[in-house]
Amino acid sequence: MFRDKQQTCEAIRVLLRREGLHELWTLNGPSSDVTTLVDRGALSTFARHQRVVILAAFALWGGEEDASVLPLLDVLLPSRTSTARLLLIARAQGPAAVDRWLHTYELN
Repeated sequence: MFRDKQQTCEAIRVLLRREGLHELWTLNGPSSDVTTLVDRGALSTFARHQRVVILAAFALWGGEEDASVLPLLDVLLPSRTSTARLLLIARAQGPAAVDRWLHTYELN
């Protein structure tokens, strides 16, 4: 579980940054641009792996259980999912584990 909205946003921004999409998420939540694209079903402008990460970000933001997020990640290559899977493990262990994950991946 994430500590709060800020920790959730920080983790999501790290995931999106790895795909060059961090501008889609603010420290308060999804940007209005990405929200509009998702609402309109207009994510086709993004590569498949980017669309998956965006959808996973919204699932995490909405508090979805890992069982909802994992199928999204299964369509990606393992090299693209390891960071997200480690985040899910950290989230299950609690806010301190998420802090450690953030420290590891914010620096890389």
